[in-house]
Amino acid sequence: MDIPISVIQPYGPNTSTCGYCGPPGQRSAKASSHTFGIDAVQLSCPVYQKMIDRGWRRSGEYLYKPDLARSCCPHYTIRLDAVDFKPSRSQRKIIHKFNRFVIGEGGGDNTKAQSDTSFVLLDQIHASEKAFHPSLQPKHLFEVTIEPSSFTVEKFNLFNKYQAAVHNDHDKSPSGFSRFLCETPLKGHAIPYFSIDNVPSHLPRIYGSYHQMYRLDGVLVAMGVVSIMLLRG
Repeated sequence: MDIPISVIQPYGPNTSTCGYCGPPGQRSAKASSHTFGIDAVQLSCPVYQKMIDRGWRRSGEYLYKPDLARSCCPHYTIRLDAVDFKPSRSQRKIIHKFNRFVIGEGGGDNTKAQSDTSFVLLDQIHASEKAFHPSLQPKHLFEVTIEPSSFTVEKFNLFNKYQAAVHNDHDKSPSGFSRFLCETPLKGHAIPYFSIDNVPSHLPRIYGSYHQMYRLDGVLVAMGVVSIMLLRG
């Protein structure tokens, strides 16, 4: 397994206004956010994982480490072990409700309310995806796909709707969106599956930066910005 080398250019300490504690759609009046930044020419996924574990964050090809002691709004990493995650009763109800909406009012046997012991999260997450259930005849077509991070007008339009609705921000450009959520310094290498011939079509073949696309009846309704990384030791 050949892992690419990592090349960076340090920028050093930086102080800027804050995008979290200002009025909706605006930044803070004072320069109160303190970070140390670098420009990543290219990064291997193992190196990037080690940086994440040490509190680094990424915006496109720019990486920065927040100074938590001096900044007005400290950033804290939230980690979730997806394998061990146990959804709450309200979360299970939401999943069932969404599946019933997609499949139809009856919902089928796979979408009925289940107890803690019988609820299998992975099965329920994919219960309304026709790709996982070819014989399913749903009321709506729900599709989840993953693709390398790249710019499209479809993604940009969805991003603009999100920014306007959540952050009251109506001034985003295609180039800004691309720099923020599409450009990446990550240079992936092959994921060592046990057998590359038997890898399901919905899984990526290499580590790196991806967009997870959620479509309902052909319309893009959500997008996840995902970094497929090595398992942490």
